[in-house]
Amino acid sequence: MRVLLSTLGTAGDVIPFARVARALTARGHAVTVHSWEIWRPWFADTGARFVAAGGGVSDPELDAGLEHALRDPSPWGQIARFARLFYGLGDGAARAEAALASARAALAGQDLALVNVLDHVTQAAALESGVPWASYASRPPPDDARTDGPLADVDRALAELLARVTGVARRWRTFRQRSPLRDLASCSPHLLGAPARPAPTTLLTGSWLAPRQLDAPLPPAVAAFLAAGPAVFVTFGTMPDVTGRTAALVAAAAESGARAIVQILAAQPVPERVPASVLVVRERLPFDALLPRVAAVVHHGSSGTTHEVVRAGRPQVVVPHMGDQYLWAATVAQRGLGPPPIPFAQATVPALAERFAALADPRWERAAAALAKHLAAEDGVAAAVAELEALAGGHP
Repeated sequence: MRVLLSTLGTAGDVIPFARVARALTARGHAVTVHSWEIWRPWFADTGARFVAAGGGVSDPELDAGLEHALRDPSPWGQIARFARLFYGLGDGAARAEAALASARAALAGQDLALVNVLDHVTQAAALESGVPWASYASRPPPDDARTDGPLADVDRALAELLARVTGVARRWRTFRQRSPLRDLASCSPHLLGAPARPAPTTLLTGSWLAPRQLDAPLPPAVAAFLAAGPAVFVTFGTMPDVTGRTAALVAAAAESGARAIVQILAAQPVPERVPASVLVVRERLPFDALLPRVAAVVHHGSSGTTHEVVRAGRPQVVVPHMGDQYLWAATVAQRGLGPPPIPFAQATVPALAERFAALADPRWERAAAALAKHLAAEDGVAAAVAELEALAGGHP
């Protein structure tokens, strides 16, 4: 099978594709990856051919775009700002034209494509080329009745842009356009539960996590900190800090009496005052080995991180920033996996200290342990690969 994997966005939108690319090439399939140049390193060891997407953004542009989006108080406004970043929406057609050219080239000769729900240019190119395509998302489709109204203006602007560069007028739903063939949702049915209105083409594969490596080495400073006593792990991935969130978290941990490991990956400074009870790390850590050893996790609510924490059986507090993070924050609370979430704009020191203290309640850990065994038995990557093979007839 010759398959194209096309994705853009943040690291959380790219890492699952790298895992599927690796699994597909291991089964003898010819894989092409189409993504922004900044994400090439994630695919270096997958055996896939990498095609840089035209109109891509640099690391500084992405950081600035994320910060700009998060300064909008409305989730709907954030989506409009992301659309502008991804497609140059409102700035002319140059970015979309470049992306369309690279997508057309990447699709040539493919049997099948898997396209991120964020990547409307490649969706349009697949429709134009006749290459069958499946969509990828980190959640099932949202309710159109709830989203179509607030996003009508950005949907209209996106449709006008894509009509201009493709010559074909279609309706587009920004960041929620799904394939009529198959929609692969990288999330656990055990965690999410059955959707109230299941879409007939959507398959909940389980999260596209890497196989567990519980013996992966931890940095010496992290291992020593954990050996000294229980600690809460705090991570917000690459979400920028636009509200003083990191300093508030450090202060809240100290106020609550919790020891904490605070991971800072975004381009932001370390708080000036860090007590001895808090360890700040600036590198990526092996979640498989780390999470089972921490007392609890405070995080931003990305689909991948949420599933990693549940698989490890740890309690969690979600501080959502954007997009589907609000869904996962609500899901964690509904399943009794941790205290109520707190949106990042409301993450004050008193509110965060209250959440740190509440994590000590043993009911969260009992609920997490009960669900962990189900997620540990899932293999979302294998399920996704099997579905792609079925869609393409399974031929090499």
